[in-house]
Amino acid sequence: MSLKEFISGLKSKTNAVILQLFTPKEFKALLLFLGVGLAVLLFRSGKALFYTLYPPIIPNEVVLQEKRTTASLQP
Repeated sequence: MSLKEFISGLKSKTNAVILQLFTPKEFKALLLFLGVGLAVLLFRSGKALFYTLYPPIIPNEVVLQEKRTTASLQP
């Protein structure tokens, strides 16, 4: 049994079970909702990962101003 035959048999079995549970339109809607949800999760986690790896650049003027204010607050 080749991999192609195994995948084909598995696909036909899952299609038979899915068609017993859902109509074709319901199944397409389910796939759409799952796909959109997965895309949102990937986007949000990827965005957090991107900003962790590449933090936004803070201008030197802002950093100097923060140092001045913290230095002036210390006795």
